[in-house]
This record gives sequence, C-alpha cells and structure tokens, in this order.
Amino acid sequence: MVESVIGVLSAVQGCLKVAAVGLLVVGLVLRWRARVGGWSRQQVVPLGVVLGTIGVGALVAAVWDVPPPPVGWVAGVTLGLVFVLRLGDARFWQGFAWALGVFTVAGGVLLALTAVTVVQSGRGGAFYGITRLTELGGHHLNPTYPLWWFPLLANAILGYGVPLAATLTLSWLAATRRDVNLPERAGYVLATAGFALMVLEGPAFTLIFLIFGGVVGVPLWRVLLGLGPAVLVFVLVGPSALRGVFHGILAVLGKVPAHDPPPITSPREAVRAVFGTAPRQLDDRPLLSYAAEAATAGRRRLGILLAVLVIPFVVAVFSQFTLDHGAARALPVVHVRTEIALPAEAVSVHHAGGDQAWVRQADGGVVRVDLAAKSAHPIPLTASAVAVVDGRVLALVPGTPSRLVDLADDQRDVVGLPDNVSGEFAILGRFLYVGTTAGKLAAYDKTTGAALGQVDTGGRVARVMAGAGSIWTLHLPEAESLSGQYQLIRRDPATLLAAGAQSKLPRVDDAVVTAAGVAWTAFPPVALATTVDNDAEPVAAAELPEVEAGGGHYSLSVGRDGRSAWLATRQGHVEHVAGRGSQRTDLPYDAVSGIIETDQGTWALTTLNRSMGVHTGTWPKSFLVRWIEQ
Repeated sequence: MVESVIGVLSAVQGCLKVAAVGLLVVGLVLRWRARVGGWSRQQVVPLGVVLGTIGVGALVAAVWDVPPPPVGWVAGVTLGLVFVLRLGDARFWQGFAWALGVFTVAGGVLLALTAVTVVQSGRGGAFYGITRLTELGGHHLNPTYPLWWFPLLANAILGYGVPLAATLTLSWLAATRRDVNLPERAGYVLATAGFALMVLEGPAFTLIFLIFGGVVGVPLWRVLLGLGPAVLVFVLVGPSALRGVFHGILAVLGKVPAHDPPPITSPREAVRAVFGTAPRQLDDRPLLSYAAEAATAGRRRLGILLAVLVIPFVVAVFSQFTLDHGAARALPVVHVRTEIALPAEAVSVHHAGGDQAWVRQADGGVVRVDLAAKSAHPIPLTASAVAVVDGRVLALVPGTPSRLVDLADDQRDVVGLPDNVSGEFAILGRFLYVGTTAGKLAAYDKTTGAALGQVDTGGRVARVMAGAGSIWTLHLPEAESLSGQYQLIRRDPATLLAAGAQSKLPRVDDAVVTAAGVAWTAFPPVALATTVDNDAEPVAAAELPEVEAGGGHYSLSVGRDGRSAWLATRQGHVEHVAGRGSQRTDLPYDAVSGIIETDQGTWALTTLNRSMGVHTGTWPKSFLVRWIEQ
C-alpha cells in the first residue's frame, strides 16, 4: 500500500513538473527581456550564496559517490528556468538564500538523528536507520566512516534544502508577484504543486521513520530533537504551498487585481481570502512576511497540522516509559569500502579464484563481476543453478537441449543434457546429480549427458552437494516458512537412496561441503557443526545468538581455509565463526545472501528492499560489497 502511494505521488509530481517546464519556457520567451541589469550588492551576494551552495552540494556528491537526489532531472530543469526568469530579481535571490540555509540545516539535523541502528532481541523490535541512510545517500553516508559529514552535507543541500526552498519560493512567486505573465504564473503554480508532493517523499518519511524508531527503542533525545526541524519544515512549507497553488490559480483565472491595494493585515481577512470570501491581492510582499502569514492565517489548519506532528511523538515518548527497552542496543554498522551495483536482485555469488566472481540473479540471469575494475557484466544466458566444481564455475542452463557450461571459459559446454533439465546440481566422479523443486533427484553421465535414473525424495530439494564420497541433499518444506522439519540427507551415489539414518534436526538453515564432510547450521540453538555421517554426533564449532525478529535464518559460506565459516541473515547480520568463537558484523543492507573470500578482500552479496520510499526504479537492488581489505 505504501509503495503504491509513493508511486502515485512520484508520477503526479513528475507530470506537474513536466507541464511546468513547458509553461515556464513559454513565459521565458514572452519575457525575453528578463536580463541582468543594474547589478547591485543586494542581488549579487544572495545569488552567489544560492549558486555556490548548490555547487558545493554537487561537488561533494560527485567526490563521495552520493547518488542523485530523488528530485529527478525535470525538477532541475524547472528550477533552472526559474533562476533564469528571476535573474534580475534581487528579492527572489534573497528569499531563496535564507530558505536554502534554513532547510539545509533542518534536513541535515533530521538525517543525522536517523543515523543509528537499534535492535531488541527480547521484543523483536528493530530500527535500521543506517541502512536507510546509506540507501538514500550512498555507502559513505555511515557514521562509522570518518568523513561521513561530507555526504551528509550533500544530501542535506540537494535532497532537503533545494527542493524545500524551491517549494516555498515558487509558491510565493505564484501568489504574490505582479511582474509575471500568464504562462509564467501557471508554470509557478504547477511547479509548486510538484515540489510540494516531492516534499512528502523526503522529510515526511524521514520523520515517520524516526518516530517509529522511538517506539522500538531509539534514544528519546533523538526523537525529541527531530520534532523541531520537522515542525519548522511543515509549518513553513505546507501552508505556503497550499496558499501558493490556490491563489496562483485564482490569479491565472484573472480574479486577482493587478493594482497595488493595501495588504491583508488581520487573521480574519486572511482566512476569508483563503476560502474565497475576500478579494485577492497581489502586493509583492517579502517572502518572510508571506510565509508567516500563510502559516498563521488558518489557525485551525495549523493546529491540526501540529497535532498530526506532535501526537506520534507523544506516542513515541509514552512508549519509552511504558515498554521495556532494556534489551535494545545500538549496533556499530560497518562502513562498506567498495560497492558494485548489480543489474537486478541477486540470490547467490560464486568465486573460484582470480579477479572474477559470478552472481546468479533471482530471474536466473548470470552476471560476471570484475572485482579489480569494480564492474558488473551480464551474461546472455539463464541458469537454474551455479556452482563451483573442481575450481571451475559451472552453470546449468535449461533448454532444448539443456546444457552444463563453464562460465569462465566463454560459456563453453561441459556436457549436453536432455531437454528441460533444471535444478540444483553437484558432480561426483563421472556423474552429474540434479535435484529439482518438484522433489526429484536425477543422475546423468557427465561425459555423454545420458540419464541414468532418478528417485523421488519426498520434498523440495533446496541444494545438492558432493563430498566425503557421498551425495548430500538439503530438503526444505514446500511452503517456505521459519518452522517445520528440515532434512539433511546423505545418499548413496549409485542408488540415490539415503545412506544410513536420515538426519532430522529441529531446523537446518543451510549446509555446504567441507573437507571434513558437511557443515551445517541448526536452529535453535544456532550452531555450526560438521559431520561425515548422518549418525555421527555433531561437533559444535561455536554457539551463536538467535537471529533478531525478521532476520529469517542463517545462510552459510565456508572460508577459503576450510576451517572458518560465514553465517549471514536477511537483515545484514553476519557472523564470522573461527574455532569456537564468533565475531559479529552488521552491514547496512536489508539482506546478505552469501560471502566470498578473495585476494581483494571479503565480499558480501547484499540486497536493499526499498524500505524507505525515497528512490524510484527497479527494486529490490543488489550489490557486491567489500568491507574487509586484505
């Protein structure tokens, strides 16, 4: 529902700004005489402040890899046309300058207050503020990064200061200025509406997110400090935008006299003007006077707006004293040093040495990642599974016929298979074993591709592995859930039948082959164990904490040394298990799907699920990120 509302708002404000661009172009043509004339200090100084501030924000964003703000290029063109139209207007530049400064500070404070990640193991609450910040402003917008104030400044200027100042000044131009032609005024009205809708996607969602944090255990002082800039933004911008659109439309319709009558002075006259019971006036008043009158004219509306803002804060404060936040703790989310964006959501990552890694996407697409060049290159094939076998990265490509290909060797066919062979696979000796989601386990000749037989496993085969002279299958229930009996079964490679008693653990999260046999994770309690035989007693390597609520289960990756392991969850929580100890790392992403160790460092396959509606595009987004340098 929230995503749908965000999408509609984005579409509407985009259309409004496109229409505004056209009208402003017409207005510029009609006002071609608008030029710089009679330059004065009152005009040059604020113009320099505005353009210099925006330039600093753009420069810092370029240096620190800050993604473009969600305003879009149309908003930039709109604002550029407004700047050209008002180039000789000293009062416009003075008003825009002070509004830009005020809203940049307010936006920076709101962003800084959300820079915390808090989890509660007891009640299961969680506030992933740093994840949302890095989603908004790039992986350098993380308090653990020493220079994080620079990307914070860029986001405050370009994401908050500019669009909020534009909304306020455009509404002022539409409602009060006499020196504008009809297309120009209409353009200001549409641009005001477009920028105002965009404001809802920034400060409003940041504010809501911060209030939610107060409920789940974010320190109370952060919540209370967020009230000040939030009230400032909405009291100044909201009523002004509403008045600008309403009065601007009336002016376009010719219902506002173009002479210079005395301005409205009393609140009653202002209320009558808003509701259409008094003559509208174009009085060229200063921006501060306009914003103050717009904020105080409708006291009832202002009271409702303040109540909407304050009531959630009261709830957050109340929860701080009535709910048990003793289990809440802040997590030091690690700073990601390198981030490689992938074309689409990815589910697994594979590495067999060198500077290349291979990623399989949720849609079956395969991507080659150059770790040295930090670039991703899609491969023109669709694979049901990818696995590392004897130092090669192989992919099973369903089709007519199906193929097993070597990705690193220009997708050369390793073996041809019968039609429509699809699923997880493993190779042991001269045989290829394929397990399907339909519960079948089939064997093929690795040389000829001939089918040798199959068995019904009685469950969905989530993984097929080869090790210790056996074939291993990991079974999950048909409906993916966090409960139920998960099975890790050792099978005879000749008959495909279970070899010995079946291992029925309370919950098996994941399993991979190691030199000692098979390593697996179980829950509860979470532990890493190795076993060569299903009947053997598991040997715990380390006891791990339970996964926080919403974290799902642990996925397992074994280190290059074969004696350590990485366990990751859906909420960016990673445990590095070595010997009988473990070290926790929290990454600023919604999910971690796999870990690989390379000569360039340790890399994680991560995903952002767009929990904060600040960007458009295809979601979820996946990245291959490095945080441990070698």
